[in-house]
Amino acid sequence: MPDRKGIQMMKNAGPLICLCFIATLISSCGEDEIAEPEPDKDPEVRILTPENNRYFPAGDSILFTARAENHGGVGLQPDMIIWISDKDDTLGSGYSFYRDDLSVNTHGISLMGCDMDGNCSSDEVTIHVTSNQPPTVSITGPGDGSSFLEGEMITFTGEANDCEDGILSGSELVWVSGTDGTFGTGDSVRTNQLSGQIHLVTLTGTDSDGNSTTDSITVYITHSMVSVPAVTSFPMGGGLESDELPVHQVNLDGYSIGRFEVSYYLWSRVKTWGEANGYSFASEGEPGYGADGSGQQPVVMISWGDCIAWCNAFSEMNGYTPVYYRSSSRVELYDDSSLEADLSNDCVDWNADGFRLPTEAEWECAARYIDGSSFSDGDKHSGSNLYPDPDDCVWHSGNSGMKSYPVGRLNPNSLGLHDMTGNIWEWCWDRYDPDYYSVSPLENPLGPASGSRRLGRGGSWNVELADRCHTSERLGHNPTLKTPDFGFRICRSAP
Repeated sequence: MPDRKGIQMMKNAGPLICLCFIATLISSCGEDEIAEPEPDKDPEVRILTPENNRYFPAGDSILFTARAENHGGVGLQPDMIIWISDKDDTLGSGYSFYRDDLSVNTHGISLMGCDMDGNCSSDEVTIHVTSNQPPTVSITGPGDGSSFLEGEMITFTGEANDCEDGILSGSELVWVSGTDGTFGTGDSVRTNQLSGQIHLVTLTGTDSDGNSTTDSITVYITHSMVSVPAVTSFPMGGGLESDELPVHQVNLDGYSIGRFEVSYYLWSRVKTWGEANGYSFASEGEPGYGADGSGQQPVVMISWGDCIAWCNAFSEMNGYTPVYYRSSSRVELYDDSSLEADLSNDCVDWNADGFRLPTEAEWECAARYIDGSSFSDGDKHSGSNLYPDPDDCVWHSGNSGMKSYPVGRLNPNSLGLHDMTGNIWEWCWDRYDPDYYSVSPLENPLGPASGSRRLGRGGSWNVELADRCHTSERLGHNPTLKTPDFGFRICRSAP
């Protein structure tokens, strides 16, 4: 074995001298210390890091790691693994070390490893150490956490500066959605093609030396509808409460339902439009409860009638035919939520293409839908077939800290719907009758013809998981009440 002085000589020597020195050391060993040699086979030597053609700013700590084994799979001795730069000479020895003092240059890095038989192999990579620091990158618009309607044109702006290249532009700046992928380049991009999701948008700026920096924001596309195909023989109901019985078969026409609960941002935007176009609302609405007050909180403190009028306003805002009328004659739209909202099923144009509340059958089907022929357990939370642990997709009293959360923060169910159980109760169209399931029709049930309470589904942030946050849970609620745990989700009949 080489002594410490010999090892130091190896480190200070060039590659050829190192090889000669190793060969001399081996040849000087006694025959009793060396096994009968096998046919010569070179060791396997490979540079793991740094990667080939990688750029590093001057002063960065660079990790050098290697794999080096003899032909029998035994690791070489660290002192026989030598790293050399063609610009800075010997860098070190061994399997792993850091260097932060490489000169500004393009370096050919050679790794040489020799076994005790004098067989040697090498590997090489090229790295670039630049005096240029990475560019500074900043997204200047829209603001982090901004909300938009699906199909709305959004302008993304950013800026990036590099100490050598100056202002970056064009293909040097790349915009990427974590959901939809790359959607543009340059310091300003306009798009209306982002899908109805929560998007982590990243701007990456890359300078001429390959150094890059990123900035990111979260953008919400809050109005997104998910199609639910027509369903036959949906087993509606459960077994945890008496009003969930009997479990009965239901057939439903196709419809679409909101991916998210209606956010305060969306509520406020439509309400403002409605008030400028002849609508009146009895409630202002609030952004969730006990939370950050952001526009992505679900709207709460709204009555059932507020939801009905808002759906009509949202329909007209988007050029659709409103659904709800003040009477069965269907002449006057329901456009004032301060009016009595004891609407019958005949006050609804069920064939209109506008927005409306889901029926409770539509709501429960969407909450439990898996593939159209199978459905999750009505006695469990929505998404239980994907996420058995309720905390993965349900805000309830056990994990909420007794407050609501921005829509869509937890995992969705099989249809891609978020917060179908937990976070807030969701108003449905139907009146509440605890015995309705015993007389419910097979086709597209609309609920009882009379009754003083309307249905809420899904549970909320302030109820126990086992008690209320399951998909067959039914809650009759005074339609005029406004509470911090009630909001809604929208629906549309299929064309």
